[in-house]
Amino acid sequence: MVQILPAGVPVLGVPLPHEFGGGAKQPRSCAQLVAAGLVAPADDPWCFFDLPRHAGERGIATWLGSHGVEVRSVGVDSRPTPDAVIDAAGVTVEFKTIDPDVADPASAVYQRIRQARKQSPLVVVDVRGTAATRTDVNRAMVAALRRGGRDLHEVAVVGDGFVVSWP
Repeated sequence: MVQILPAGVPVLGVPLPHEFGGGAKQPRSCAQLVAAGLVAPADDPWCFFDLPRHAGERGIATWLGSHGVEVRSVGVDSRPTPDAVIDAAGVTVEFKTIDPDVADPASAVYQRIRQARKQSPLVVVDVRGTAATRTDVNRAMVAALRRGGRDLHEVAVVGDGFVVSWP
């Protein structure tokens, strides 16, 4: 499998995606979202990030763009949807943010990864502006991936001055 998300410090002690076997979760594919008319048009790729519930996603999209990964936002309907699609790869990606005032950043990262796996096998969690350390993030990722890694292909957590990624 080709890595799509920008690489960071790798998480150690977790099997690779192909070592987990098949997962139970089957989020909608990029093609299904396009067919449903939920993907933003090419001339306004971030239009759904302008909605109030997507305020934090614009920052993640900007970060991905600065690393050469261009995304288009995805609208919502009655079913869980990912936040964006990566056209060049034909895949979906889910964005999660952490509240800057969160008391336990590791627990918050763990929860966000567990939530995100139901929406896309590619996940980016933004912990910038929080007290999260690389150690917190690594610990949370190991726990989340051991319990739900079979549903994921890639995870990247972006912090202040660091990125931790899997695989």
